[in-house]
Amino acid sequence: MRRALAYGTAWWVLVEGRSDTWVAGIIAAALALGARRLLDRTAAPVPVRIDVPGLLRFVPFFLRESVRGGVDVARRALHRRLPIAPALIPYPLTLRTRPAQIFFVNAVSLAPGMFVAAWTGDVVLVHVLDSGVNVAPRLRALEARIAAMLGEPAIPPWPPGSGPPAPPWR
Repeated sequence: MRRALAYGTAWWVLVEGRSDTWVAGIIAAALALGARRLLDRTAAPVPVRIDVPGLLRFVPFFLRESVRGGVDVARRALHRRLPIAPALIPYPLTLRTRPAQIFFVNAVSLAPGMFVAAWTGDVVLVHVLDSGVNVAPRLRALEARIAAMLGEPAIPPWPPGSGPPAPPWR
C-alpha cells in the first residue's frame, strides 16, 4: 500500500497536480507495482557491504571525473569542427559480483562522454566520443574505486601485453 501511495505521489508531482492525467497515472502505478513484485520474486537478494573509507574516496573521484568529462564534452560540442570520432570499445570487467558490476555500468553511463551500450557476461561495450582516446585506464581506475568501496578485490582483466578479449557480440 505504501508503494502504491509513493508511486501515486510521484505521478502527481510529475504532472504538477493535473487531474486529467490520473487514468494514465493509475495505469503507470499499477505497472510499476507489478514490475516491482515480479522483480522481488525473481531476484535473489545479494548482500552488499559498503566500505565507508572507500565510499569517501569514491565520491570526490567520481565528481572530479564527471566535471573533467563534462568539460571535455562541452569543449567538443562547442568546437567549430566538432572533434568527435564515436566508437564502441569492448572492456572486460574485473569486478566479480553482480552488484559491483551493476554499479560500474551505471557509473560509466553517468560519466559524460561514455555510456555502456551492451553488456554480455563479463564484457561491456562502451560507447565513447573519441576513438583516439584510450579510455581503458579511466575505466580501470573507476573499477578500482568501486572495488575498494564494495570491499571486492580487483582482478587483472587480461595478461599484460595480450590486450582485451574479443567481444562476444561480434
